[in-house]
Amino acid sequence: MSGKKRIIILAVLGIGSFAASFGLSVTLHKSEAPAGAVQASQPGETSVLPPELIAGTVGELGPRAQQTESLVQELRFKIDEYNRRDRQLLERERRLEMTQEILEQQIREIERLQIQLAAAIGPLKDAKAALESTRINITRQEEEKFREMAAKYDVMDATEASLTITAMCETEQIFDAAKLLLYMSERQSAKLMAAMPDKTLVAELTDLMMRVVEQPAN
Repeated sequence: MSGKKRIIILAVLGIGSFAASFGLSVTLHKSEAPAGAVQASQPGETSVLPPELIAGTVGELGPRAQQTESLVQELRFKIDEYNRRDRQLLERERRLEMTQEILEQQIREIERLQIQLAAAIGPLKDAKAALESTRINITRQEEEKFREMAAKYDVMDATEASLTITAMCETEQIFDAAKLLLYMSERQSAKLMAAMPDKTLVAELTDLMMRVVEQPAN
């Protein structure tokens, strides 16, 4: 219970006690006749309080009782208002707790997904790095040079050209041989590799040709 509510309840109890004490005092005051104010009762006569005493008592009790009742009603209203506000605050706190719990669940779910994503990205990065390490980059200047050389091989005899390509591979120029085959016409390149006796070398050249990557122009 809040301090304000406790004070209000104590005030209501105090005012109620005051009102009860005041009413009891007035009742006792009524029942006691002042000295010389009441005449002795005789057979057939009635004891009567002086009219001014009755008027004074009623006039004094009426406004005070009404004021006391008004204060009590006002304090009760304030207590009800504080209770209503307390209920609203409790409801708001409950909703905030629910919202916070939902947010915490979403955060945990996001963290779990981030862990899964990181675990999936790791192998992809490794595979990408491995792929890039096997690529054969060719610059724009190299591309122009190998295109000119390929144009000459396109008009050569396939068997004669295959001997030249084989010799290049035997002198550690297999990457250049693959680049040269890449820029030949498809027909001439196929005829040339068909004329090569070493089919293992043909397969290796085919793999290298697939790994050649042209660098974009600046």
